[in-house]
Amino acid sequence: MPVVKPLAFWCILAAVLLVGLTAGAGGAAHSAVAALDTATVTGSATAATATTTGIAVSTVITATGTAGIGTATATLTDSPTAGPTDSPTVTNTPAPTTTRPSACGLPAWHDVAMPDGDTLNAVLAFAPDDVWAAGRNIYHWDGANWHLSLAYYSYSAGSFGYLVAGATNSIWALGGTYDVNEHWDGSQWHDLTWHPFSLAGQPSGSLHYYVGAAAVGPNDAYLAENAYTSLEGFFSLVVQCPADHSCDQNLRLTPRLEAVGGAEVGDLWVTFGAELSHIVAGTVTPVAAPNVGTLSDITAIARDNVWAIGSNGILHWDGVAWTQIPSPAGGDTIAGRVGNDIWAAGTVVQHWNGTAWQVVPGQHATHVYHVSGIGPADVWTLGDNASGTRVIEHYAAIPTFSDVPVGHVFAPAVEWLACRGILRGYTCGGAGELCDGYSRPYARAGSGISRGQLLKLVVGAAGWTDSDPTTVTFADVAPGSAFYTAIEAGVVHGLVGGYACGSGPSEPCDAARRPYFRPGNAMRRGQLAQVITGARGYPLPTPAAATFADVAATDVFYGPIEAVAAQGIVSGYACGSVPTEPCDASLRPYYRPAAGATRGQVSKVVSRSYGGP
Repeated sequence: MPVVKPLAFWCILAAVLLVGLTAGAGGAAHSAVAALDTATVTGSATAATATTTGIAVSTVITATGTAGIGTATATLTDSPTAGPTDSPTVTNTPAPTTTRPSACGLPAWHDVAMPDGDTLNAVLAFAPDDVWAAGRNIYHWDGANWHLSLAYYSYSAGSFGYLVAGATNSIWALGGTYDVNEHWDGSQWHDLTWHPFSLAGQPSGSLHYYVGAAAVGPNDAYLAENAYTSLEGFFSLVVQCPADHSCDQNLRLTPRLEAVGGAEVGDLWVTFGAELSHIVAGTVTPVAAPNVGTLSDITAIARDNVWAIGSNGILHWDGVAWTQIPSPAGGDTIAGRVGNDIWAAGTVVQHWNGTAWQVVPGQHATHVYHVSGIGPADVWTLGDNASGTRVIEHYAAIPTFSDVPVGHVFAPAVEWLACRGILRGYTCGGAGELCDGYSRPYARAGSGISRGQLLKLVVGAAGWTDSDPTTVTFADVAPGSAFYTAIEAGVVHGLVGGYACGSGPSEPCDAARRPYFRPGNAMRRGQLAQVITGARGYPLPTPAAATFADVAATDVFYGPIEAVAAQGIVSGYACGSVPTEPCDASLRPYYRPAAGATRGQVSKVVSRSYGGP
């Protein structure tokens, strides 16, 4: 996977090149994914010897927190840290763009908050509720929020570069500043002892930087790095980091690496610019391949199913030869776990379905540096938007509202209305309505609904737009007010009448003696039946016996309630549910016509009335 480096790194590299040209070294590492701060440079005692110690935290952190940096120890020890299920929730920094509207149950791009204001470098997704991310610290996503798993770097100059995994309980966070690397064993993070090339004792101006990482099976990961010293010039290392908590040099190479990948221990692929080499049992063999530009990432599904992505195209290895697979574009990052579900990204996001590469449009990032897929319609990306801000995005079908998850009794109806722009909810961030990682609104399905809100839902579902903007029917519904258009549309269609002026001391009559609508009053279940019946034009049935034990034929709402019951829209509450609702001989249910209706109940009634679930 590729790596993006900060300006300071390029300035240092330029200075090194000026003094090192006599050694024949030239060129710069490619600009591609993840680690913003993986270059380490000697030149002072502090820079040469600084180390970090992981610190587990047990409190919620904020963007100004200082957890996580130590500089006194030369030997890293295991970092005791809570598992992802009991780690603290971090403060979400809202995404720089607004969350997209409901996608009607279809996959769509969603902006995800950066945890604790961190600038993430890598993301690794296993399931909708099992996603990892790394930047200054390491985080776990539970399906709605980020939780801190390991606090490490408390300053902007330090970060992890890569996340790779052989299994959900075997994850590596590699390429950390000052050679910090970690392994997750399913319960805690362990520091990996670093044995390869070190800058300690090297001449001033020496540097090394990471360019890629890959997990090969559940117990081994590899890290590719390039280095420079004034004595040796440029060289590259393939570093093996087994799950036994150590990292050792596996291979030293002369060309500068771009990426590393493999499906099995001892069977690796590395790229040098636009060229590929196969490493088997330590033997490096160049292998011919079509030129698709600089190859910045490799993903291996099996020994005979390997993918590589270049700036101008995508290559595939079938165990015999490399071939270029037609694709809309090249890119910087590629990842997959099964043969018919591969994701690639750069300036566009692409998906391989086993037959062809197809663009998945709509992301806010103008350049994606890291991609990790969960399935054919579920992928996470990291990249920069047009303003250069790092953004993390999730392409999936997720519920529109934070408080109405999949499986909620009113979820189908609420989503049906949201899909059509009829129900928009309340912006998160209010009292008791914290923003989740998606900054989704709240539907407040259990809250009561007002008369004005009901009219807005019904008029929206009916598609009525024929209100008269010059008419002011009600004294308490002025033009420009929240429900004015919907209420006037209801008047046009004979749906509402209102209350005569003078009925109460707060409702005086004006010169036109206009009635009052009382848009803020709570809507009752009996009134709900009356509005729905009128809007849909349902006939009023005359059953031999009342359907509900508490709605007699003399009740003012008897006809409309029987109408919606005959349409199968309402069924009431089973008798005996509460002591005040005993069962009669017919075991008739109760409708509770005087009870308030909730937003969830109304959503279900309106949805069913207009062909929804």
